[in-house]
Amino acid sequence: MLVASLLADYSMPPAAVHFVAVDFQHTGQALASGEVDAAEMPEPFAGELSESLGLVELADANQSATEGLPILGYVATRAWAHKYPRTLAAFIRALNQGQRIANSDRPAVWAAIEKYDGMSLGTATAMNLNFYPVGLDRVQLQRVADLMYMYGLLGRPFSIGPMLG
Repeated sequence: MLVASLLADYSMPPAAVHFVAVDFQHTGQALASGEVDAAEMPEPFAGELSESLGLVELADANQSATEGLPILGYVATRAWAHKYPRTLAAFIRALNQGQRIANSDRPAVWAAIEKYDGMSLGTATAMNLNFYPVGLDRVQLQRVADLMYMYGLLGRPFSIGPMLG
């Protein structure tokens, strides 16, 4: 969806591109061997491959219709949430605290990346880190479903409202 939106910004229909699914761990090999000509990938993969293969960014998929789009989320069943409300609340508090740190203390983020991902501090500091929203934004989440429908990833419009309780 991100790539389709980016292509649309340049008046290129997604059907004009042959998409190949490659897992992030093998993207560098696929690029180096010529299996693929370009790849859309998140950090830390983009930063690592930029450093090791000398890749350059062609375009930022986080622009125009997809700017600020939430691309990751956490879900639980309603039954689990009702059964473990304190655990759910603690998880949400910890996640929000982590997001606040990620937004305000980049050296702490770089140190965590170095420690837990085994990445060099140089690579971590070169990564393009995003802004991490704190809390739930229903409008932004609905944008994801609307764009998925617009680009044919959903067969019919989808309302996220019932998912959020």
